[in-house]
Amino acid sequence: PASVVKELVENSLDAGAARIEIEIENGGKSKILIKDNGQGMAKEDILLAIQRHATSKISAAQDLFAIKSLGFRGEALPSIASISKMTIISKARNTADSEPGTEVIITGGKVEKSAVAPSSEGTSILVEDLFYNVPARLKFLKKDVTELGQITSIIAKFIIGHPQVAFLFKSNHKVILQSPGANTLNQQAYLSAITVIFGAKIVKKMKPFEFISSFVKLKGFLAAPGETKIDRTGQYIYVNNRFVSNMAISKAVGEGFRNRIPGGRYPICVLFLELKPEDIDVNVHPTKREIKFLKQQEIFNEVLMAVKNTFSKFDSSEQAVQLIYKDPFVRMQSQHVQVSEKNISKQESFLKADELHSMIYAQTSAIDTAYPEARQGLYPVAQINKTYIVALDGEDLVLIDQHVAQERILYEQFKEKLINKKEDIQELLIPETIELTPEQSSVLNQEKEFLLSVGFRWEDFGQQTILLRGVPQVLTRQIPKQIFIDILDELSAQGASFQKEKKQEEMLKMLSCKAAIKAGEILTIQEMRQLLIDLEKTTNPHTCPHGRPIIVSVTKEELDKKFNRS
Repeated sequence: PASVVKELVENSLDAGAARIEIEIENGGKSKILIKDNGQGMAKEDILLAIQRHATSKISAAQDLFAIKSLGFRGEALPSIASISKMTIISKARNTADSEPGTEVIITGGKVEKSAVAPSSEGTSILVEDLFYNVPARLKFLKKDVTELGQITSIIAKFIIGHPQVAFLFKSNHKVILQSPGANTLNQQAYLSAITVIFGAKIVKKMKPFEFISSFVKLKGFLAAPGETKIDRTGQYIYVNNRFVSNMAISKAVGEGFRNRIPGGRYPICVLFLELKPEDIDVNVHPTKREIKFLKQQEIFNEVLMAVKNTFSKFDSSEQAVQLIYKDPFVRMQSQHVQVSEKNISKQESFLKADELHSMIYAQTSAIDTAYPEARQGLYPVAQINKTYIVALDGEDLVLIDQHVAQERILYEQFKEKLINKKEDIQELLIPETIELTPEQSSVLNQEKEFLLSVGFRWEDFGQQTILLRGVPQVLTRQIPKQIFIDILDELSAQGASFQKEKKQEEMLKMLSCKAAIKAGEILTIQEMRQLLIDLEKTTNPHTCPHGRPIIVSVTKEELDKKFNRS
């Protein structure tokens, strides 16, 4: 269904439409309707367009190397007609108002009816019962909500790439996306279209840029470094108004954001590149989404330079992203001592041995008091590289990966609550307003039951917007809004690939991984100890749910051997 929508909308755009309406039912399986106010077609053109190898949008062989239209082979319409029940109603532009249009009905590729019909200028194509005559292919269609998500993603790309066109997208009579269109293709037109997809909050922090060289015109919008995603789905890249995927451009954007966003996060951006058609090859992939550049390295350099130059427009406070977490696992009192730099002398720069010993003794004594079992099992003494906990287990030395350790803990906690249907919800004092992308909105509806079962609570707050009111209790250390968005993005990217019988388990693993402490987070001794106590209570403290090791042990005998002790 998504491919059908893509091909038909591209035809409407190539026909010069200023308004395009898309309606689907049951994920596009039973109905896809595309209406536009483009050039339209006369009767003879419709009958020709549904024949294989009969039409093309190019007129000479050399045009293959300078393609300007979104489509050019003329094969989509007959291909779609051959596996569906199709009705085309069209009227050519600049014909008299009194003249009727033409209706052609095709079933399985055969013309059943051709007659005059009332019609306004433009074309309406109705596709029903997709794959009705190919049952083997019909079985491989995904759930309605999954197909809807894929179609929504495609429409979103059209909306941003063609802001001058007014789009209206409905599913089962409900408006999913709607863009206003624009009479003038200016910066405000682009921002209005981008707002439909990303929401006003992100767009307010976007900075525009424009760069022109001898072979490329580059313009676009970069979101602030604080607005990131877990994958590249927030990157909309267009070359000559065609949405494309090109790793060189994506890497250039990522390189431009280096040291400004956390590792494992990807920037949000909208880029438009204009090149001579002969400088690109759009025939790399059948969908024409992947392209090659004649001057790939030069394109990389230009994009990188444009991104770096744009950062001068951001406030200094936005140039470094700091993740601030809420209450730690264990709340302990601490004393804050302010030391004047003037009062520090060279002799006083180092602690004496007895002072250091007293500090360590005081801290470990506090742990023993807070945890009666502190001297049993794993006992933390330090943290290495903000990633690994150094602990003692009797006379043995133990290293624990803090991220995978808590991943195991959270996985078992989530699983127990799911099995026992226990609600352990932390209500947010101030609900978080979240503006969803079309993909996030789709997956939220698809996985609503699972997200509710693990403790998330939200309510609708307008089109594409929700109020997050509650999160699982175990997430109190995390930023609720960010982790909820990350989970939706992860489900959007991978959810469709989960096998049905393993889907819930895979989602629990993903949720645990996203919610767990990350490498690079500083933990206090008290937090480390609590983590180890919780780890020892799990059924498998040795590996995380994905199979990665949690603990590496070095026995006293192994240490003695390393130091040549007998």
